[in-house]
Amino acid sequence: MAKTVYRIGLGCIVGLVGFSLLATWLPSSQLFSSSEGAYDQIFHQTTRIALASIIAFGLSDLLDIVIFARLRERIKNLGLRSNMSNILSQFIDTTTFVYLAFFTASFGHAMIWGIILPYWLFKCCMSVITTPFVYVGVNWAKK
Repeated sequence: MAKTVYRIGLGCIVGLVGFSLLATWLPSSQLFSSSEGAYDQIFHQTTRIALASIIAFGLSDLLDIVIFARLRERIKNLGLRSNMSNILSQFIDTTTFVYLAFFTASFGHAMIWGIILPYWLFKCCMSVITTPFVYVGVNWAKK
């Protein structure tokens, strides 16, 4: 089930990238030719954000799996193991996504870290809050 949800989400993002590229590649209508530059700018940014999302998601998901598997050998507590792998992989996810999607010369490192840290801390809190659901899911799967 998790692989299916993962693939559907990834497919939606890839579809968005494809549509955004198509939308900027096609010639503009005569009616809207004066605003073509703004249209292209919006869809190019959408493409950049979607590609950043794909890269960050793929990288952090792989890292989460590797960390969780390695911790399984050392830490028996499922909640602790799950949260440790989530917190580390979410840091990579958040940092990678924000840098790839939004970093520019005018939008420097200080501003980027001002986005990364609260966003990552929110994800950490959500990981801890949802820990009981991990146990519920594991118990349900064992039945």
